[in-house]
Amino acid sequence: MDKSYEKYTDLILKLMGLIADGRGDTDEADDVRDDLDVWHHQGPGKPPREIPKWLEDLTGDLYMLQDQSMYFILPEGETVEDHLLRLDNAVKSNRWEEVLNLLKGSLGLKESVIAEYRGLAWLALGYERVAEPFLSFAEKLKQEDK
Repeated sequence: MDKSYEKYTDLILKLMGLIADGRGDTDEADDVRDDLDVWHHQGPGKPPREIPKWLEDLTGDLYMLQDQSMYFILPEGETVEDHLLRLDNAVKSNRWEEVLNLLKGSLGLKESVIAEYRGLAWLALGYERVAEPFLSFAEKLKQEDK
């Protein structure tokens, strides 16, 4: 795990927690947004940090925990079956960054499966603090399905 991304994930988790608590428009949330901006730009005269897509999409993924999942439309010409096969292959091959990217279009998968795959992917990538809410949410959904 790239430790420089750990600060980013901590800030995103903090901001999303504030939003979930109804405090997304507070000075505290604005301070976190400012910290994210400072982290991203690294300082005067330096180029912005490159953030991999799977990490950049963390905010959208976290909306799942508030029952507000965001999905994109499958690429043109790709069927749900094709997409699920690609996802299955990525999981079996431990290509976790690809798993996170593919989960954006996983229409047809139960929310508990999506949450569990997200949790397992974040765990495999070394982000235990990010994985925990997804794995907990997956377990909660599984219990509700019983």
